[in-house]
Amino acid sequence: MGLNLELIEDRPPVNISSPGSIPLKLSIPTLLQVSRDESGVFQFGPTLSFPGGIPAPPYPDAGKNQERQDSEAGFLRKELEKTLWQLQQSQVRNSALEQEREENECLKGLIVTLQEEVGKLQTEKSALLRRYQHNYH
Repeated sequence: MGLNLELIEDRPPVNISSPGSIPLKLSIPTLLQVSRDESGVFQFGPTLSFPGGIPAPPYPDAGKNQERQDSEAGFLRKELEKTLWQLQQSQVRNSALEQEREENECLKGLIVTLQEEVGKLQTEKSALLRRYQHNYH
């Protein structure tokens, strides 16, 4: 048993000489649920129970489909966990690299300061050598 429909086009034919449309006969088994959304589109899908609350018999491949879905979900879960672990490891590496970069910037600043100090000391040394040579020669 199921739902039997005969769809008849109620719009006038485009061509006046056209004999009209042929009715469309449609049979929908009771294992399918028919609904219509706000835009008028009909949706067909499995039903979990018959009218009156009687549970629908399981589809012959329902167990296989569920097993396949469970297997796919398990695989996707493992892939997600792997991706999350890789992301966490990347964040740890990024934090370490950021800390190293900050240390390098600090060291570069110290090098510039020390180079300036060396330049000042060399200038002072040269001045002292000239004064020494001038006083003792």
